[in-house]
Amino acid sequence: MMERMEIATTLLIVLVATPLVVFIVPQLLGLEAYVVTSGSMEPRVPEGAILYNQNSETSQLEVGDIVTYVPNPNQSDADRITHRIIQVNQTENSRQFKTQGDANVDPDPGWVSDYQVIGQELFTIPYLGYMVKFLSSPITLILLLIVPSAIMLKTHIEKLHEELTQSKQSFN
Repeated sequence: MMERMEIATTLLIVLVATPLVVFIVPQLLGLEAYVVTSGSMEPRVPEGAILYNQNSETSQLEVGDIVTYVPNPNQSDADRITHRIIQVNQTENSRQFKTQGDANVDPDPGWVSDYQVIGQELFTIPYLGYMVKFLSSPITLILLLIVPSAIMLKTHIEKLHEELTQSKQSFN
């Protein structure tokens, strides 16, 4: 009976701790985390990885750096793209970057303006994004909440029943 309770408790802890460790703690350290959803940067940044970005001064970025940018900053739900800088164009008032995915044959169309860059890659954790996506799906969340909760409830009911039975026997 206790073993089931320990398993249920462990599942709940994993469910709560994973998003904290993967997303919230890095945010407190000034980092942003993203799940990589394409293979355009493989093998350096594999699909399914968690990518951690740090804010960087665009004046410090150079050819070879991996940056995350928003192609259309006016769109509130715009996708983010993470590619390598292959060319820098310095103008009087700003900098522009030509980017390309490591696995892509051609560079990205157009130039990325400095205001579109939201961070520079600090590090990645391969394949952890698959687990995060799995844990964040509604069905998985329901299962991971309901199953351990049901096990815990059943364990408590059994324990209560056992205590009531013992109480009744000692009363008689």
